[in-house]
Amino acid sequence: MSKFNFIAAAFLSVVALPLAIGSAQAHQCKSGYSEAEAIGNTRFAAMKNARDIWTAQVKNRYSLEWSVWNIAASKDTNCGFTGAKQYCIVKAKPCKYVVQ
Repeated sequence: MSKFNFIAAAFLSVVALPLAIGSAQAHQCKSGYSEAEAIGNTRFAAMKNARDIWTAQVKNRYSLEWSVWNIAASKDTNCGFTGAKQYCIVKAKPCKYVVQ
């Protein structure tokens, strides 16, 4: 390891890493729900399709930073059969990360 790399690594571990860990992240969420529905051959496929549609709709309506399903609030999924196919309806409040 070169002297520069060693100094850079030492700086990151002593100064930059604690700053990154110390900055708190919170969520800011919309008050209303966004909803999407989809069908698929399996329950998994129908849920994935519905979440993908939810993500696209939220992205188009609010922007990319609001469209992450994993940080959405008050998520609800309702699935059932329609003939030989599965269908799912998903709804959630879009959220985004806010660094404090």
